[in-house]
Formats: sequence, C-alpha cells, structure tokens
Amino acid sequence: MTKHKKTQKRRIDIMTTATFVFAAMVMMFIGVVGSAYIGKSYAIGAAALPDTLTVHNDDTFGGKVQAGLGIVLVQDSSTGQALVYLGTDFYGTDSSGTRYELYCLEHHKGMPSGGTYTKDGDLTSKFTDLGIVYIVTNSYPNNNSFMPGFEREYKKAVTQFAIWYYQDLAKGVATNVDGELSAREKQAILGNQRYGSIIVDLANRALAARNQGSVADSLNIDKSQISYGISSDGKYFESNYIPVVGSNNLFKSYKVTLSQNNYGATLVNEQGEEVPSGSSFGPTSKFKIRVPMDKLKELNKIELTANVTGIFEHRQVFAYRHSNADAQTALVAAFDDVPKDVNIELRFDIPTGKVKISKQDITNSKEVAGATLVITDCNGKEVAKWISSTEPYYIDALPVTTDTCKYKLTETIAPEGYEINTESIEFEVKDDGSVTKVVMYDNPLTPTPDTGMDIPMVVYIAGGIILFCGIVIIYASVRQKKED
Repeated sequence: MTKHKKTQKRRIDIMTTATFVFAAMVMMFIGVVGSAYIGKSYAIGAAALPDTLTVHNDDTFGGKVQAGLGIVLVQDSSTGQALVYLGTDFYGTDSSGTRYELYCLEHHKGMPSGGTYTKDGDLTSKFTDLGIVYIVTNSYPNNNSFMPGFEREYKKAVTQFAIWYYQDLAKGVATNVDGELSAREKQAILGNQRYGSIIVDLANRALAARNQGSVADSLNIDKSQISYGISSDGKYFESNYIPVVGSNNLFKSYKVTLSQNNYGATLVNEQGEEVPSGSSFGPTSKFKIRVPMDKLKELNKIELTANVTGIFEHRQVFAYRHSNADAQTALVAAFDDVPKDVNIELRFDIPTGKVKISKQDITNSKEVAGATLVITDCNGKEVAKWISSTEPYYIDALPVTTDTCKYKLTETIAPEGYEINTESIEFEVKDDGSVTKVVMYDNPLTPTPDTGMDIPMVVYIAGGIILFCGIVIIYASVRQKKED
C-alpha cells in the first residue's frame, strides 16, 4: 500500500471512530434527557383535557385475563372460584388518539363497549373529592413507585378496587355490608395477602387525605408572639422570626410583599440573608422584617404593611358521563394542579422613642468603658446589647412602653476595676419626641491597704529567725556537753 493510501485510510479510520463516538454521545444524551420524561406524572391542565373521549375496552387485558372473567386478584384457594376480579381494561382516546386511563365510579353499572364520554362538572362534584384525588395522584399511572415489580394490568385493577373500597369507607359502609363492593368482595380483599393490604392501605390513606383536606384553606400569624429589638450589631431595628401557619397539608408556600415602605425595610430569611419584597418562603419557613436604624433617626413611628399570600395547591380530577345514561360514570386518571391563594395582612404600627444610656463612675460621673449592658422588655426578651465606651450609647428607635410593660437596663459584665451593679434600672420610652435618659453608676473596686511589707517576706523573716534560734540552741547544747 502506498504512503498516500495509508494516510487516506488513517483519515477514514479517524473519521469513522469520531462518528461512532459522536453517535454514542448523542445516544447517551437522549438517554439522560429521555429518562427525565419516562413515567412523568399524568398532570394535565383542565383546559387541555378533551371535552369528549371515545370509549375502548380491551377484553384480553394484555393477555392476562381468565376466560370470561378478566384480571383475577383474589380467588378461593380451595375451589378456584374468582372472588375479586376486573373484567376489562377500560380506557378512552381523544381525537388525536391519545390514550387516557379510565376508572369506574359506579361499581354496579355496566361498562360500555363503545360510544363517547363527555366531561361533566356536576358528576365531578358528585363523585370526586380529595380522597379520590389522592388515589388518582398516588397510584397507576401517575405514581411510578406504586406497586413496583407488578405488571400494569394488576396495578390498574388494584387502583380500581381501592377507589371502590374508598367510596365505602367515605360513606361509612361497614366491611360486612354491601356497598360499592359487596360484603363478600370486601372480606376477600381483607383476607388476601398479595393485594388486600395494598388496596386497604391506599383507601385508608385517601380517607385521611379527605378528612385533612376538609379543613378550609386559611393562614394564621400569631401577632401576640411578634416582638421587636435591635440587631446584635446595632444597625437594625427588627422583628423576631415570624412563622406562617397553614390550616391544612395543602399549604405549599407563601410570599411576603411589603407596602407603605418608607423605611428601607427588607425581609430576612432564616439563613439571615436579606431578600427582596415579594420573596417566597416554604410552608415551615419563617421570616423577619428589618429596618435600618439610620432611617429611624427622624421618625417616631413605623407604619409598615406586610401582605402575606399563602399558596394552597389543590389537585382536580374530572368525571365523564357516557352517551348511554345507563353506563358507568368514568374517572379520568389525570389531574390538574390548581393553586389557590389566601391573603392575610400584617400591619406594623409601632410608635417608637429615642433613648440615651450612660454608664458612669459614681465618684466622678465620667463615662466608663468596658461594661456589658443589656436592655430587656417586660417579658424578659433581650432587645439590645452592647459594650459601653467613653461616650453615651444612643438608640434611635425602641417601641414605646405602657404602664404595665417597661424596659430594664442590666449590667451583665462589669468593666475592669469596678464592682458589678446588681440592680436593674427600669425605664419607659415615650413617643413625644423626647429622649429618654438613663444613667447607671458603677463603684470602683476598693484597693487593698498597702502595709509596706509583703506578707510572704514576713513569713521568710520569721522562718529565718526561728531557724537562727534553733541553731544557737543546738550550738550551746553541744558546747555544754564538751565542757562537761
């Protein structure tokens, strides 16, 4: 092979390899992106659901039916008699051929073998509630984790029986009494080890969702628990963290919008981050409102409104009537997320006053630096804390006091060289533009009298004298013995 041909072949091989690599990357991309859509929840906007559906029955039910019966879930082990079974796969298609899974809401009516279904608001109101919505959104085909490892025909059959079993639970029909399901069917379901617990559990969870959801959507903010204070760095006047409580488990989030905001007020999340007005919070999150202190120097009152909008996420399912009035009412296994807003207004009308705090030496009335001082309200909550300096401490805004609720100034750490003042000073704040002046005195520590002699030195001298006397005595004793 010539050098030119070898070079040409090498180029072809490189291009072929590159093509295969590119194709593999494309397939991987399709696989990753496609996986995001496989088994996606069957959520469709109400306007997108077709007004009519063409009815279809698959009597073979995926080839898994027993002759003349359908999908058998429970049968008598001794006789082989089918006790709980679903006769056909019941679904509808729209004009474009899109398939919609259908469930029956009237167990004792016949399943149509053809004709059309029309969306009906009256039947939706009559047959569906939050329990039915729960089953549709948490079973086949909308929940990928429902009955893992089971084939779709059995998932659909279990879902259908859970709907009927739930209808009896919601009406208070006992398991030994005929209802949507016969007493025999219910007893068979309760005793079945493979499917019974799944049906009963799904129906019971649906009943719990129905009872919880019957509570009207509402928000609550306990205004009596809202307090105000100065931030630890002294830069802000702010509320404590405020929780927003929804009345039921449909409460998904809320947003807070500030109005009448002439103070540069901002919202603060639980991470201590300032977020703009109109920000959203999770259902268990808290927020607080913060106003820069330098905005309050010329103001005696904070007038601010926080509009809190709670978002409750409702899901809506739809019932369809058949063109034959004697046929089953159908439930489309699709849902629509319908957010509903609930508003509550939170007004902050806070009269404030100004305070001047002095920490002074009682002997000369000079400012003393280094004392840790704390102001608490009548409930004992800390509203300000700082370390004194050689200048008085000014607070430009504290909520005004009442006759029954005043502030206390307390020293928690004394400055070096001073006794701690153990007595708190109670004071009030007015909104008349005056500055409340509070002075707390400290006594200098009493110095120890100087005796002119160091105590350890006295001990050493006394010890030396005793030692000297001992030596003299011993010497005299020894000398006396020698003379004798």
